[in-house]
Amino acid sequence: ETANHSVIAGLTRNRRVAVGEGFTLAEVLITLGIIGIVAAMTMPNLIFDYKTKTTVSILKKNATILAQAFSLAVAENGDLPNWGTLARDKESIEIVVNKIKPYLKILDDCGTDVCNNYSDGITYLNNIKNETFNFTKDYHYKLRLADGTALVFAVVSSCSPNQRNCLDIYMDINGKQAPNTLGIDVFYFTIADNGKLTVGGIVGANPKDSGWESCNNHAQGWNCSAWVFYKENMDYLKCADKLEWDGKDRCNK
Repeated sequence: ETANHSVIAGLTRNRRVAVGEGFTLAEVLITLGIIGIVAAMTMPNLIFDYKTKTTVSILKKNATILAQAFSLAVAENGDLPNWGTLARDKESIEIVVNKIKPYLKILDDCGTDVCNNYSDGITYLNNIKNETFNFTKDYHYKLRLADGTALVFAVVSSCSPNQRNCLDIYMDINGKQAPNTLGIDVFYFTIADNGKLTVGGIVGANPKDSGWESCNNHAQGWNCSAWVFYKENMDYLKCADKLEWDGKDRCNK
């Protein structure tokens, strides 16, 4: 019996030693603090990368849908100048959009009516709001695609043969939701007389020719559409002054 008590006492001592060798409360708190610091440092980048990938995906998908819609409409109706007299008015934009609507999956169609479920103005990257681009007004044609992306159409001027820019299209990838900012959730495209879709910010073969450098927080951000479409990142929101179209195209590159 005495021997048994000795064995039990030894096991108890060993158990106490094992327990004593575990983490103390202070050590646990320090470890959690380190994990919290690391998470605080990495989470913003992870969130930014996720939002960027989502934006690029939506932008490219809907640009493809638009390009195909115009291509099919041109195949059926000829180049845009053949669609009717196109001028900067409601009737002209209705002519254009009605030709391409059969090739789009549309969630809602506001037309040229006054619609409050669209953005009431664009904010530029330099945080200046331009209410001229008020999508609730009746001089734009407004509709939303099946994924919720808002498309806003406007005839630029009378569309004649060989005209590079007959039509402006604004793509708001999250509809009326904030921030409604050019280069963040609003992107810009143009349509030529032959129905060809061009990403905003490209004049010649190279977007650099039209000064993509305006895509930073010192400027309005019109040419960010080309950067997102071709570079597939939004690093200009973090280090625009260090980026080059034909050179460094990522902050950490």
